[in-house]
Amino acid sequence: MRPAGRGLCFPGVEARTQSGVGSLRPPIEGVDNQSYQHSNFWETLLLDTLPLLESDTVIFSAEETCDTMALLAHKGRSLSEEKTELLRLALVRNLARASLAPSEE
Repeated sequence: MRPAGRGLCFPGVEARTQSGVGSLRPPIEGVDNQSYQHSNFWETLLLDTLPLLESDTVIFSAEETCDTMALLAHKGRSLSEEKTELLRLALVRNLARASLAPSEE
């Protein structure tokens, strides 16, 4: 179950916000979100998740996968349609595997 105040795990739904709607929380605590606004950074970061999402072991938890889906919806607009679909498919598969995997708690 997702904590209160968090968006649902669907593309296009607002991710965690720090200062209001549409303001994504910085990926690294203590780092200003403004320093990560360049679209090539997000494009590269999102595409670099593909091998991790497709690995045999589950690396991203269900919550991290949902956050990445929201990030793709907000920052992945500069990606080609083919790359976006590949990422969505990998994210959905990873979400299913992460949801079924036993938790380490």
